[in-house]
Amino acid sequence: KFGEQVTINPNLSSNYLSGVVDRNGRLISGIDKQGLAYPKSSPISGGGDKKIKILGVGNSFTQDAFMYVPWLLKELGVTDFTIAVLCYGGCTLEQHYNFAITDQPVYDLEVYDTDGPDHWVSKGARTFKQGINFLKFDTILLQQQSARSWDYGSYTPYFNPIIDYI
Repeated sequence: KFGEQVTINPNLSSNYLSGVVDRNGRLISGIDKQGLAYPKSSPISGGGDKKIKILGVGNSFTQDAFMYVPWLLKELGVTDFTIAVLCYGGCTLEQHYNFAITDQPVYDLEVYDTDGPDHWVSKGARTFKQGINFLKFDTILLQQQSARSWDYGSYTPYFNPIIDYI
């Protein structure tokens, strides 16, 4: 669950620049000192033949940041991907939660798919449910409103219910 304390295994931290570990300190994924991804077969490292599908749910900050993701993936040698952004300007986690449970079509869904044109395409107004079910996404990222991102209290009542909804 969000907010749980995770301790990084000291043996891993000396070999890796960054990483994600489980609650027992075992490395799940990371970047080593040579800049190589672990595990090597991760789709993001360019290995395997699985199409990467990532959705960002957020606001204009999410939209701005995701604009660069296709370029970054191509630079990493990843050629088969779909990136999507479900955006509502200035949206907070509280608003995302409320929009999800009331099924309001307030989001703009924008998609970049390597099977289509080499640019972002708007898919029009969507509900939260329509956005998260647009594809079977591998990864869904949630963005808190920037002005509230520092306040843990603004996450706790909404983050886990949104995860449960997804």
